[in-house]
Order: sequence, then C-alpha cells, then structure tokens
Amino acid sequence: MVTLHRKALQVLVHWNSTAHTWSTRIQAQKQRFFKGFKYKADRHAAIVREKTENFYSTLVWSRPDWCGLDWTGVV
Repeated sequence: MVTLHRKALQVLVHWNSTAHTWSTRIQAQKQRFFKGFKYKADRHAAIVREKTENFYSTLVWSRPDWCGLDWTGVV
C-alpha cells in the first residue's frame, strides 16, 4: 500500500495480486479537498493528479514486479 498525504487528504493505493489490478481510495476530512484532485487506477498503474495553481502534479505508481506481495511506503 502506498499512502500520500496532502492537505489532510489521504490517497491509498493498493495492488491486488489476485485480481491483477490497482485499487485506489481517497479520504478527506472535508469535501473541498476533492476539488482539483483526480485519480484513476487500472491493472498497469495507479495515477494520481493534483491540480496546483495552473498545472497538475502527477504521481504514478507502477505495478510492482513482485506479484503477490504488497508494497508499502509514504510518498
């Protein structure tokens, strides 16, 4: 699982080795934190885009080479 913390916003990205896909969940303390924040996940990667001012900062988690193991980290 990879956890991203931004402005009380938490993004959880988890590789499901059985289904061979990413699951992504966004948690926020207030609904306003969802504005300008986009994400998608598929079997290849989880992509998180956060709009800052007039540009998007993109965070990409690629599928780990070791299927069957979860990976952990804070980005």
